[in-house]
Amino acid sequence: MADFLNISPLTVDNHRDNIRKKSIDIFSRNTYKCFRENLKYHFNRDN
Repeated sequence: MADFLNISPLTVDNHRDNIRKKSIDIFSRNTYKCFRENLKYHFNRDN
């Protein structure tokens, strides 16, 4: 527990940044996947 309390603010900030980057990465990957599925759907509908 003492080790936990000794974490520097910098470490906490880095951790927060990593979490943010990860969620942005996951979000953009999902968005891209949806976008591609939508394109596929539109192209298939036209044919």
